[in-house]
Amino acid sequence: MEPPSPAPPESPESPDLSVGALVRQAVTRSVGQLLRHDPGARRGDPDDVHKFRVGTRRLRSDLGTFRLVLDPEWAKPLRRELSWLGGEVGAVRDLDVLLERLTAQVATLAPVDSTAADSLVGHFRRARVRAHAALQQTLLGQRYTDLLHDLVTGAETPRFSPPNAALQSGRELGAEVGRGVWETLRQAVDDLPDDPPDEELHQVRILAKRCRYAAEAVAPAIGPDAAAFAQAIADLQTVLGDHQDTVLTEAALRRAADALPHLAPLAGELIVRERTDRARLRAEWPAVWEAAAAEDLRRWMAPPPPV
Repeated sequence: MEPPSPAPPESPESPDLSVGALVRQAVTRSVGQLLRHDPGARRGDPDDVHKFRVGTRRLRSDLGTFRLVLDPEWAKPLRRELSWLGGEVGAVRDLDVLLERLTAQVATLAPVDSTAADSLVGHFRRARVRAHAALQQTLLGQRYTDLLHDLVTGAETPRFSPPNAALQSGRELGAEVGRGVWETLRQAVDDLPDDPPDEELHQVRILAKRCRYAAEAVAPAIGPDAAAFAQAIADLQTVLGDHQDTVLTEAALRRAADALPHLAPLAGELIVRERTDRARLRAEWPAVWEAAAAEDLRRWMAPPPPV
């Protein structure tokens, strides 16, 4: 599960931050996360790789969350570069998740399968070493250095459009942002068929993540209500994320079986386990969605009364 943002003030109602202060706070938080976990990502520590990747995704989301008030000529190139960086670190993180799942699964196998299990896990560990070596080169490159410089500068002096947008009410913008991301997520769930394909559930998970990040970004201006909503959406993101992990693990096992035919029987047994886990998660997620969709979690999104 991804680490949550710092909790907003515990007061019933947060002070009305300006849009400028809200954006700077969100972007500074995300840039800070990136910088904190840069050294560990270079070393290959799985937890740092995970949090570094989250930092890139959250920062890209923050720039999208506030697109209504940010200069697109400034924000869009940054989002494009963050997408590139997220893809570079994602190759390592995906293998970490895969290895974590496989290590837990093979630990429950019969001793007769231990040799094949060691071979299978070793296959993916070698892939992880190669992926991390590529990430190290990325983090040593000029493109990444330039991106860090632009992000640190942007956190201090984000560019708004129009410039006076920075003086607007953060609370009003936060409510507007919340309504937008919630409606997109709700519509996607409503459009799902009775037995949705894995890819459609994955798209819902992506929208849930955007919704959560947006709520966390505006929480300093909204208060605990936005944080509570973000936590409920995080629960949805988690169950759908676990579902997607089973999909990716099955695909990786199939590729391994093709490359290493002598491991195909073991890969087949593990695929059955992944499918069993996926069926359980498919049965669980509607209840998690129902809890996240509770109307009282969205009171903070209400538009201001007409003047």
